[in-house]
Amino acid sequence: MSFEYLEESQSLIGKIDYKINRLLNKEEIEALTEYTAGQLLDGIGSGFQQERMLERLDCPIINYEEFKVDQSS
Repeated sequence: MSFEYLEESQSLIGKIDYKINRLLNKEEIEALTEYTAGQLLDGIGSGFQQERMLERLDCPIINYEEFKVDQSS
């Protein structure tokens, strides 16, 4: 896992690399994407966003529409 901060948009971009021995089909990519998102949310705790919102603090968001999968053989 690696991160990059984009100053112009004040965004933190995360990158996760999985090493596998074959290309994945569409269903496998969707399952891996859902699994990864679930792990990211579990990692910060289920109440994290709600607590920050109640305290009127900035709240990180996982933008699922920005998920991107690149495969190479």
